[in-house]
Amino acid sequence: NITYQMIPPSIGGFSKDLLLKVAELSCLAYTVSEVQESCQGHLAEGYSVVPFFDKTPSHAGNVYFKGKEVIVSFRGTWNGSDVLSDLNSLLEIAPFLNNKGRVHSGFYHKFCESCYSIREHILLYCKDRNIEFKDLDFIISGHRMGGAIASIFALWFTQANPQSNQDRTA
Repeated sequence: NITYQMIPPSIGGFSKDLLLKVAELSCLAYTVSEVQESCQGHLAEGYSVVPFFDKTPSHAGNVYFKGKEVIVSFRGTWNGSDVLSDLNSLLEIAPFLNNKGRVHSGFYHKFCESCYSIREHILLYCKDRNIEFKDLDFIISGHRMGGAIASIFALWFTQANPQSNQDRTA
């Protein structure tokens, strides 16, 4: 007799439902004016949404909070400034990489424009709810250019916050 065990489908350790949720939230990273309306289903599930911006000033994405879950979602190319960032493909040394690697210059500059404000939103969330930063679970995601920025953010965030639980990037 051969016995088969059904294993729930997953990609990179993510369940199908989690991947769909993160994908939907990533799509919402493209808009500020409609974000509250678009997120009603997720807000009903207990998410609070905080948009973050870059220097243009343009909406660069959202941070979604629910209990100890934090999802940071970067939007992709949206305007002329973003196209210029896409084209700025020279490689640059990022100080947090300790001269051990280079990053796409345009994506790195977009990352630099929002990384500290995202971290401040997270710290304020912790303070307001009396939650330890180290106890939060992070998912860092992005769409298109936002995926590249999310990868840079995840590298920086891991080094800047070694006590946190950010072991997944979608």
